[in-house]
Formats: sequence, C-alpha cells, structure tokens
Amino acid sequence: RLVGVDLLDRAIKLLEAQIQFRLEGTEKARVGAQLALTHILARQHTKALKVLEATELANIPVRLLSQRRHLKAKALMALNERETALAVLNDDKSRDAELLRAEIFWNARNWSKASQSLHLLLRDSGAKKSKSLDDRQKAYVLNFVIALTLSGNERGLRRARKDFSSK
Repeated sequence: RLVGVDLLDRAIKLLEAQIQFRLEGTEKARVGAQLALTHILARQHTKALKVLEATELANIPVRLLSQRRHLKAKALMALNERETALAVLNDDKSRDAELLRAEIFWNARNWSKASQSLHLLLRDSGAKKSKSLDDRQKAYVLNFVIALTLSGNERGLRRARKDFSSK
C-alpha cells in the first residue's frame, strides 16, 4: 500500500524490518523480492542487488526464483552492467526474460539483437499474418520494424512489411 501511494522510504523501512526480525525461509525470500522491487522503484539499484543476495535461499519455488532473477537483471541493467544482466537471463526462456533482453539490447542500441528478441516476442504472442493483431502484438510489430530499420535489415523489413503492413 505504501508503494502504491509513493511512500517508498517508509515501505523500504517496513520491509527491511520484516526481513531482519520476523521472517525466515521462503517467506523471507519473497519479501526480499518485494524489497528489491521497491529499491528499484526508488532507483536504488545497488541496494536491490544487495537485498536479493542477502535473502537468497536454496529450494525456493520456481516462480519466485524467476521473479528474483528478473529483478536482478533489471537492477543490473539500470547499473549499465548489460553483459551481467544478460548472463543472469541466459537460460530463461520466459516472456518476461525476453522482454528484459529486448530492453537491454534496445538501450544498448544493439538493433540486430533487439529485433531478434522482438521477433521472438511477436512470434510467442501468437501474431499471425492471417489474423488481426491485439494492441500488445501491434506494439511488438512496431518496435520490431523500428529495430529492423535501425539495424539495416532490409530483408527482414520486407518480410515484416509483407506479413504485417495490412494489420
């Protein structure tokens, strides 16, 4: 609730107290992820990484492990540690991980890799040249075409134009 009304400092203090004095095990790892997210929102990326490290635990649920991995990559990306962030996401084939990879490549102006990630997102979204596109798919197409253009990939651009220009 405190984060929702932009009282990040208060939320951080409350979550830190919970982690330090009250919680153990998986619950401590879950609240650690919440605290890391709050630090990221407050643009305190180094602190987010420290919290994730301090609340790391073996044998946590897969979903929580994935969430913590994505938070770590997000914090690393904000600290311009792109290669390390990409290494964190290396074996993660989820949609959220691909969105993070696309963002990392986009911010690094690596248009070729950004277009590859956006193409995967577009394909995984179920976009088909024979079907109408929803708003999310349209955004993927637009960003995909921009990345193709900036990378100079004329062949990919012709194909995207053929597949999606009428949509």
